[in-house]
Amino acid sequence: MVSLLSGEGAVSGSIPIMATAKFLLQVLDELSRDDLDRFKFYLQNSTEFESIARGLLENKTRVELVDLLQEHFAKQARDISRKILLKIPRRDLVTKMFGEGDTSDSEGRDPEKRKRGKPRDCGTAETASNLSENEMSTPKKNKVETKAVEDKTLMALAETMGHNWKQIGIQFLELKGYVIDQCELKEATVILQSFEMLKNWKNREKEGATALKLYSILANEKCPIGSEQLECLLEDTH
Repeated sequence: MVSLLSGEGAVSGSIPIMATAKFLLQVLDELSRDDLDRFKFYLQNSTEFESIARGLLENKTRVELVDLLQEHFAKQARDISRKILLKIPRRDLVTKMFGEGDTSDSEGRDPEKRKRGKPRDCGTAETASNLSENEMSTPKKNKVETKAVEDKTLMALAETMGHNWKQIGIQFLELKGYVIDQCELKEATVILQSFEMLKNWKNREKEGATALKLYSILANEKCPIGSEQLECLLEDTH
């Protein structure tokens, strides 16, 4: 891969804005639709940096998202993007785009030290052990985020939908009208009808039916459901 960190117009100690934009676009182009949904999720739900409002992220193309990243984070856009990729997790993409030594989620580390590796001293064994545990903890935690949403979570969500479940199913979950009709005929109460509708979505999406994906869909400001009603989905991602 040709590095975008060099070339004419580069200023010593800084990266040209255009080069950064091209680099970020290359990174986003490597993401699947689900990965991009997770990327946006962490942009609007973070304690490490100033989050971006959900309304600003809605329906943004990858090109528009690059502009938003640079406008919102300025020189930190690259580093924040790297951190989010580690949370998705896409460590393989971090290695590919940022380099072998850039898969640490720590801030303020000297790039040269990352290339050289850890110094050999009497504490090397202990340090290596700690690093191994830290590196292994991240993917284990993120495996929970990629599992299919649990039925009990869908039931908790169904209990809050009321008579809006039909609109949500057709307009936002993109279920067919006959599927909605079948849900209504199969169950007697609105809650069970809503749950059946959500189960149909889950069965259609298969392994892609994660709580995070469902959250990203229903968090649309036009969706007739409040953010407090979606909290059960966020709990299912932990």
